[in-house]
Amino acid sequence: MASRARRKEALRALEGLGPKVTVVARVKEGGKWKRFNAAYDEHGHILANVVVMHGEQVEFPVCHYELRYTDDGVDHRPAVGDVAAGAEEQRVIVAAQLAVKKASEEVGATTTKQNDSAKPRVESSCPTQLVDPTLTSAGNAKRLTQAEALAEFVEDRELQDKVVMARETSRAWVEFVQVSGIHFIDQIDRKSLLKFSKAMRDRGLSDRTVCGNYQNVLAVLRFTGLDPQKLKFPPPPKYELKLPTVYTSVQLKRLFAEANEYERMAFQILLKLGLREQELMYAEFSDIDFEAKVFRVQGKEQYDFKVKDHEQREIPMPDDLVEALKIWKERHPGQSLILLTANDIPDGDLCHRVKMLAKRAGLECGTCKTCRNIAAMRAHGEDMRQVRGNGCKQFNLHKFRRTYITGLLLAGVDVRTRTSTKVAGAAGFAHHGDGSSPPASKRVPRSADRHLAIASALFFLHPQPQERIDR
Repeated sequence: MASRARRKEALRALEGLGPKVTVVARVKEGGKWKRFNAAYDEHGHILANVVVMHGEQVEFPVCHYELRYTDDGVDHRPAVGDVAAGAEEQRVIVAAQLAVKKASEEVGATTTKQNDSAKPRVESSCPTQLVDPTLTSAGNAKRLTQAEALAEFVEDRELQDKVVMARETSRAWVEFVQVSGIHFIDQIDRKSLLKFSKAMRDRGLSDRTVCGNYQNVLAVLRFTGLDPQKLKFPPPPKYELKLPTVYTSVQLKRLFAEANEYERMAFQILLKLGLREQELMYAEFSDIDFEAKVFRVQGKEQYDFKVKDHEQREIPMPDDLVEALKIWKERHPGQSLILLTANDIPDGDLCHRVKMLAKRAGLECGTCKTCRNIAAMRAHGEDMRQVRGNGCKQFNLHKFRRTYITGLLLAGVDVRTRTSTKVAGAAGFAHHGDGSSPPASKRVPRSADRHLAIASALFFLHPQPQERIDR
């Protein structure tokens, strides 16, 4: 611990000698992405998810951190993940590297574009000659730092409009750098990747999450030109493929019996239209054709939301849901979004709502990891406010979508047909030969409405006595 503290003090002493490096947070404010300086406490420690806005400290649910500095007259803005402490650590390292580089230039240790043979060689009077750590031992080739590799990768993915991939990879990469301690890409070896995998398992992450984070790190390495196979890097960890689960009719009846009006509307839409979470978050009344009884899933530019696979689709609506939405619209005049929070913003807390609803209905399984942790905390009298956002893993929003598709199958709908695939929003649906889409009347036949009604009845109105709930 003492050596680590001394190293940190040395780095902080160095950083004042070079260009200034600042941590900037990218946050969503007023529906738009904006950048503000990260906030620090009176002891100089960075505050997680807090920025300085108009002279005041403001907290945000999520911050995407970047560094800002100038090197050789060029502005740099590398992304450094979503963890404030990790971003600050990267800032100190980069600042120290820039300081050493500047000192090296002052004593003539770095290479220049001038022809050295035309001048007499002069020995430096300095007892210790500083060397730019970004140069190889030969002093004539630039080494790629891990921060530069990540910045280039993130920029490439953002230019391809793959923002989510860039964000998830940044998060995994920052953790990998912290665990392995590497500063340059050429330092990465088999051992550093194995240490990263072990650290994630020790944190209790699932095998699937470990595999996903590991693959994100490999994606950056491939992007820099490294071949994991040739370098004999270990393959991504394996995980068990689980069978999809659905809500039983008993669970659905108890959930809806306990739900308030808002929750009942939200989860009815999920169950009877098979929407994904963000498709529901940004659903508007204008997406509904009440006459044709059709709901259109489409992107919303004002919320920076795009439909998965970049393909709109239309879904037939059961009669009871159409009537419920008509009443809901009358009760919320002037409202564009179907679901809004008390602050008039899209509801991003729906997953937490379904978990808390399951808790109120007494449906928590008691056997999953989260349920066991909560039980242990209660037994030790710990503050339960720490577990906000967590809940039984058996209850989540996507399970409504799986229940919807399973309901189509039980009702006799062949989901492999082009119409059913389009309704479900699965990838691989082929357009007409001329590239156009068929009319809505042909694309969504009213026979599908009948199937949806049957599916709803199977799963919600008529619970079967042989079904039970695992407690």
